[in-house]
Amino acid sequence: MTPAPPASDGSFSLFVRDPSAERPEYPVKFALFGALGDLALSRINHQVHEYTSTVYPKSLREVYFCGRVADYDTPGLIGELYSRCKSYHQLESYFTRAFLDSFEQRGDTGGPDSKDLERKISDAVTNSETEILTSLGQFLVANYCTTGTAEEFDSVFTNSQIIDSDWIFYLALPPAAYADTCRRIQNAFRNATPHSEASKTRKLILLEKPFQTTLEEATDLARDLETMEEESLGLQFYSVDHYAAKWTLSRLPGMVHEIQTFRDIVSNTDRVVIDLSEKKSIPMFRTGYMASTGLFNDMMPHALVALQFLFAGKSVMVVRDRCECLAVGSEENFMAAADKIQTDTGATSLNQETYFSIRIELRVSEPDGSCPRTVTVYIRSAKALMKENKKVHIIPRCDEDDLPFFTIDIAEEDFPEPTTEDGYSGSITDGDVADEEQRGYSKILFDAISFLRGNKFGDDCSLSPPLEFLNPKQSVEVIRNMVDIKNCLQSNHARDHAGVDPFQNPLPYPAGVSWLDEEKESPILCPLTPGK
Repeated sequence: MTPAPPASDGSFSLFVRDPSAERPEYPVKFALFGALGDLALSRINHQVHEYTSTVYPKSLREVYFCGRVADYDTPGLIGELYSRCKSYHQLESYFTRAFLDSFEQRGDTGGPDSKDLERKISDAVTNSETEILTSLGQFLVANYCTTGTAEEFDSVFTNSQIIDSDWIFYLALPPAAYADTCRRIQNAFRNATPHSEASKTRKLILLEKPFQTTLEEATDLARDLETMEEESLGLQFYSVDHYAAKWTLSRLPGMVHEIQTFRDIVSNTDRVVIDLSEKKSIPMFRTGYMASTGLFNDMMPHALVALQFLFAGKSVMVVRDRCECLAVGSEENFMAAADKIQTDTGATSLNQETYFSIRIELRVSEPDGSCPRTVTVYIRSAKALMKENKKVHIIPRCDEDDLPFFTIDIAEEDFPEPTTEDGYSGSITDGDVADEEQRGYSKILFDAISFLRGNKFGDDCSLSPPLEFLNPKQSVEVIRNMVDIKNCLQSNHARDHAGVDPFQNPLPYPAGVSWLDEEKESPILCPLTPGK
C-alpha cells in the first residue's frame, strides 16, 4: 500500500519504501541546488522523477545562491530548458519528438545561447498543437516553477519538522559557490530549534564538481568542510561526478566478478592498463576546453580513483622521472573538425576527437614492509567531438593479452543493471514493488538514500559510503595526484623535446594516421604490446 505523504514543510521529501518490509518507512528531505546543469539534466532529474512517479507527486525546490534567481514564467523556463538541453544533448529526454520535429521545421532555432531562442520557444509554446514536454519535462517545469529564493530556503528551517528527518543536499553549482552554500546549510542547522534534536539527524551534502579548480583552493575548501563535519550537526560532505569516477567504480564488480580476485591479480602484476573512452558528443561550447588540456583534467581523475581503489591499503608513490606523455591530441585539428562539422555534418576527412596517452611508474609498498615493487601504468583516453563520427577506437584487449585491463566507457549506460548482491549493498530503492522491480545501479541519489538509511536502521551505524563518494581528504588527494603527474609529464617532455609542453603545444595530428584511424582491437594510443 502506498504510504500517505508526510505533512508538507516546504521542503522536498523522498519517501522511501523497502521491498523487504523489514525496515521502517524512511522519509528523507531533499534540496537541489541548480537543476539545469549537466549532471542534473542527464541524471539527477531522472532519478528524482523516478521516485516521484512511483510513489506520489511532491514539491521540489531549487535554490540559487549565485546572485541570480531565475524568472520562472512557463515560456521562459521552457526556453531556458530547451537551450540547456540542446547544449548537453538532452532534448529528447525533456521534449517530445513531435514537438522537436515541428519546431525544427520552422528553420534555424539558433545556437544554445541565441538571444531570440526564448522568443521562438515562447511562440512555439503558445501556438503548438502537439504535446511539448515529455513526462520528465512536465515534472521539471511543474516543480521548478515553485523555485524558492535563498530567503524561502532559510524559512524551511523555522519549521520543527526539520528535526525529524535526514537530509540530502545536492549542489549542482559552480565550484566557486560551494563554500558559501555549505556555510548557509551549516548555519541553517546550527540555528535549528531545538539544537539537541537537530544534531541527531544526518545531512549528506553532495558536491557535483571537483573541489575547486586548483590544488590550493581544493585544500582550503576541504579544510573548511572537515571543520564543519567536526561540529555536532551530522554534516557529511562527499564529491561525486567525474572526480569520484562513479561509473569507473560501479562497473568494477561487473567487469571482474570478484573484487578480491582482481585485487590479487593486481597485487602480483607489474603493469596495469586503464582505457577511458567517452562516446557521447561534446557540446560545441566545450570543444576548446576539451581539445587538449581539458581532456586530461576531465578524464584523468577516473583513472586515479581506479588506482586508489586497486592499491587500497598500500603505500603508492609516483616515480617522477619515469612519467612520459606518449601521445596527445592537437587543439588546431580538433577545432578545425568542430568548424567543419558546423558547416558540413557529413564531413569525415578530419579527425574529430581529442585524446592523450601517458605512462606513469608507481612504487608500491605492501603493509608488511616487504620490498616495494614497481608498477607501470598506461592511461589512455579519447573523447569524440560527435558520437557518430568517432574514429579513434581504444579497444586494447586481445585474447593473448595477459594484462589486467580497465576498459571504461564512461558514457555507456546500456549495460544490465546488477542485482542487489552485485551493486552497492542496501541499494534497493523505489521501483514497482509489486513487480519486484529494483533500481539503484550506481545512481547517486539512490545510493545516497541507501547509505543514510543503512546507517539509521542497520545494526552497524558506521556503514561506509558508496564507492563513488569521496570525502574531502580523498577528493584533494585525487587532485594532488593529478597535478603532480601532469607536472611530471610536462617537465619530462620538455626535457626531451626542447622545452615543448605536450598539452599547450601538442604535436600535429594530421588526418589519415593509420595507427589512430584504423579500427582494430589492439593497443592504439601508444606503442604498447604485451612483453614489450
